[in-house]
Amino acid sequence: MRCLKPLDFGEVTTAQLHHFCDASEDGYGAVAYLLSRNAQSQVHSAFVMGKARVAPLKPVTIPQIELIAATMASKKKAATVNAVQASEEADAVTRMTHHFSSWVHLRKAVAWILRFKTWLSSLCQKRRQQNRALAQSDMDVEQQRCSLEKDMETFKRKMASSCPSVEELEKSELEIIKFSQRKRFPEEFSMLEKGKSVKGHSHIHTLCPLMEDGVLRVGGRLSRSSMPAEAKHPIILAKHLHISTLLLRHVHQKVGHGGRNHMLSKLRERYWILGASTAIRNEPPFTRVGVDYFGPFEVKSRRSVVKRYGVIFTCMAIRGIHIEVAPSLDTDAFINALRRFIARRGQKGIKWSFNPPAGSHHGGSWERLIRSVRKVLKSTLNVQSLDEEGLHTVLCEVEAIINGRPITKASMDPYDLEALTPNHLLLLKALPSLPPGVFQEADIYAHRRWKQVQYMSDLFWKR
Repeated sequence: MRCLKPLDFGEVTTAQLHHFCDASEDGYGAVAYLLSRNAQSQVHSAFVMGKARVAPLKPVTIPQIELIAATMASKKKAATVNAVQASEEADAVTRMTHHFSSWVHLRKAVAWILRFKTWLSSLCQKRRQQNRALAQSDMDVEQQRCSLEKDMETFKRKMASSCPSVEELEKSELEIIKFSQRKRFPEEFSMLEKGKSVKGHSHIHTLCPLMEDGVLRVGGRLSRSSMPAEAKHPIILAKHLHISTLLLRHVHQKVGHGGRNHMLSKLRERYWILGASTAIRNEPPFTRVGVDYFGPFEVKSRRSVVKRYGVIFTCMAIRGIHIEVAPSLDTDAFINALRRFIARRGQKGIKWSFNPPAGSHHGGSWERLIRSVRKVLKSTLNVQSLDEEGLHTVLCEVEAIINGRPITKASMDPYDLEALTPNHLLLLKALPSLPPGVFQEADIYAHRRWKQVQYMSDLFWKR
């Protein structure tokens, strides 16, 4: 059997078999192609089979010969499906899971399906009883159809007005895990169901796996410990499963975009993903950021007063900030600020995720930092207006001060190292150079504008 995918294509996640047919006055034919997609969303199309026939000697119309071609394609379909060894994940359940990019949404969808399955089985039983009663009564078919439509409308209202319960969500989660484990570890399931140990060449042999309620879990000597049951025997999952990616993303958001060790320890409270330490990649600062505007601030521009806005970029990993100045709220001003940020901090790839309108609480990580910046700037800039260059300098000083705040708990032990700050990761040192000299309130009215800027930076530091 020839290979229907390249050697370096990787693991196939979905596969589709497409049949085409056509006809003309001279002949007709059918062809089949296998469309495969891997984990990197790359698509490969492979020719599977093709058949061609000469048109019948008996004169036939074009619609008739096209019908003959369609009949030939349908007959070849069954043989083609049996011949092609499609990927083990190319089934309806796996295709459904790949439609979701959130673990929470996937659990809810499966919970709805399980609820519908339960309702459908009870409805079928009810219909059987009604059919038996129909044979003994004068109820006509129209009344029976109306009763069925009424039951369907009742179920739709229940689905729309009620959310899945905790028990339903837990059951749906177990069903997803059972399906994924049986697809990935069929040999291990077969051995454990027979009461035998897994073979030494298995990827999960070192985990001493055990089966509990149809779920593969990590074994070991922690069964007598005081840890929670799920932490003693976490659920085993393969690294390259789509649900493993969803779980990693869900835990990453749950720990507040914390570090690698924090995320790994939180994950292993319930799940043991093979190779999770390598799946959780180290990324440079400002790989994922939250961005927002704050202001406006009035600055002097020649003889007039204009408004300027601050654009704050917050790193979701280390909580460092980068501040730019925008002249307005239009698209051009923001794109220029974004390009300046990319030029200084680098670009990994842009994928936008917008908060709901008037939902500032969805961006608490950067809203809290905006509050720290805006609270002091409002009080200091009300005393004396700055020019364009002065505002740029003050915001750069503010950025350095905010990035010098500790993001870890300060230890009381004198032998411990200093608390970690964003500047440690951005500048490889705790703080930038301190402002030169000593500045007083009278410097606000000095002719040298840099003294005014430095005094306001010192004021921000003190507050």
